[in-house]
Amino acid sequence: MSDWQIGDEALCIRGDGWMSAIGAIVCEGPVKGSVNTVRAVKETPHGTFLGFAKWPRKGFYHSAFVKVTPSPDLIAEEREAGVLV
Repeated sequence: MSDWQIGDEALCIRGDGWMSAIGAIVCEGPVKGSVNTVRAVKETPHGTFLGFAKWPRKGFYHSAFVKVTPSPDLIAEEREAGVLV
Protein backbone atom coordinates (compact mmCIF):
# COMPACT_ATOMS: atom_id res chain seq x y z
CA MET A 1 0.00 0.00 0.00
CA SER A 2 1.30 3.44 -0.90
CA ASP A 3 1.11 6.67 1.05
CA TRP A 4 -0.50 8.64 -1.81
CA GLN A 5 -3.80 10.33 -0.97
CA ILE A 6 -6.38 12.35 -2.87
CA GLY A 7 -5.34 16.00 -2.71
CA ASP A 8 -1.59 15.32 -2.73
CA GLU A 9 0.49 17.35 -5.16
CA ALA A 10 2.46 15.13 -7.56
CA LEU A 11 5.59 16.31 -9.39
CA CYS A 12 6.15 14.36 -12.60
CA ILE A 13 9.76 13.12 -12.81
CA ARG A 14 9.34 11.12 -16.00
CA GLY A 15 10.28 12.67 -19.31
CA ASP A 16 9.25 10.17 -21.96
CA GLY A 17 5.72 9.53 -23.27
CA TRP A 18 3.02 7.47 -21.63
CA MET A 19 1.90 4.07 -22.88
CA SER A 20 -1.56 2.61 -22.67
CA ALA A 21 -2.26 -0.36 -20.42
CA ILE A 22 -1.51 -2.74 -23.28
CA GLY A 23 1.72 -0.87 -24.00
CA ALA A 24 1.02 -0.25 -27.67
CA ILE A 25 -0.30 3.30 -27.85
CA VAL A 26 1.32 6.48 -26.64
CA CYS A 27 -1.23 8.56 -24.75
CA GLU A 28 -1.32 12.04 -23.27
CA GLY A 29 -0.31 12.61 -19.68
CA PRO A 30 1.72 14.76 -17.33
CA VAL A 31 5.03 16.15 -18.58
CA LYS A 32 8.29 16.11 -16.68
CA GLY A 33 8.40 18.98 -14.20
CA SER A 34 4.64 19.52 -14.05
CA VAL A 35 2.76 19.44 -10.75
CA ASN A 36 -0.77 18.01 -10.65
CA THR A 37 -3.25 17.44 -7.83
CA VAL A 38 -4.07 13.78 -7.23
CA ARG A 39 -7.81 13.17 -7.79
CA ALA A 40 -7.82 9.36 -7.49
CA VAL A 41 -5.59 6.64 -6.06
CA LYS A 42 -6.04 3.05 -7.22
CA GLU A 43 -4.18 0.15 -5.62
CA THR A 44 -3.86 -2.91 -7.88
CA PRO A 45 -1.79 -6.11 -7.77
CA HIS A 46 0.48 -4.37 -10.32
CA GLY A 47 1.05 -1.24 -8.23
CA THR A 48 -0.44 2.09 -7.33
CA PHE A 49 -1.92 4.33 -10.02
CA LEU A 50 -2.68 8.04 -9.67
CA GLY A 51 -5.52 9.86 -11.39
CA PHE A 52 -5.60 13.56 -12.31
CA ALA A 53 -8.48 15.85 -13.37
CA LYS A 54 -6.85 16.73 -16.71
CA TRP A 55 -6.81 13.03 -17.75
CA PRO A 56 -10.01 11.70 -16.12
CA ARG A 57 -10.03 8.12 -17.40
CA LYS A 58 -6.32 7.40 -17.12
CA GLY A 59 -4.15 6.15 -14.27
CA PHE A 60 -0.44 6.85 -14.09
CA TYR A 61 2.05 4.64 -12.27
CA HIS A 62 3.05 6.27 -8.98
CA SER A 63 6.81 5.81 -9.43
CA ALA A 64 6.77 8.49 -12.16
CA PHE A 65 5.91 11.08 -9.46
CA VAL A 66 7.21 12.46 -6.20
CA LYS A 67 5.10 14.20 -3.60
CA VAL A 68 5.49 17.94 -3.34
CA THR A 69 5.61 18.95 0.30
CA PRO A 70 4.96 22.62 0.95
CA SER A 71 7.53 24.45 3.04
CA PRO A 72 6.58 25.46 6.59
CA ASP A 73 6.78 29.12 5.49
CA LEU A 74 4.25 28.54 2.71
CA ILE A 75 1.90 26.73 5.08
CA ALA A 76 2.12 29.64 7.55
CA GLU A 77 1.46 32.17 4.76
CA GLU A 78 -1.58 30.22 3.55
CA ARG A 79 -2.96 29.98 7.10
CA GLU A 80 -2.54 33.74 7.56
CA ALA A 81 -4.28 34.37 4.22
CA GLY A 82 -7.15 32.09 5.26
CA VAL A 83 -6.40 29.48 2.59
CA LEU A 84 -5.64 26.76 5.15
CA VAL A 85 -7.68 26.29 8.29
